[in-house]
Amino acid sequence: MCVCVNCIKGKQIKHTKKRAIRSTQLLELIHTDICGQFDVNSSNKEMYFITFIDEFLRYWNFYLLHEKYHLMNAFEVYINEVER
Repeated sequence: MCVCVNCIKGKQIKHTKKRAIRSTQLLELIHTDICGQFDVNSSNKEMYFITFIDEFLRYWNFYLLHEKYHLMNAFEVYINEVER
């Protein structure tokens, strides 16, 4: 079946993005995600990782975790690094 690119583009709806309100100060908004449990462990046997992104600085970091309950330790480390 042949797909006409112009036909597909013609059926698309134009979306306008509203301007996002950005954070105005450090640590006001932090995006985070935790991933795992992976089948293949790291060299130190970590099975999870967590990411943190500060909206204001766009500073991000990730931490390898042995267990999910270590996430608060990683968060404290992240906060201390950002505040330096």
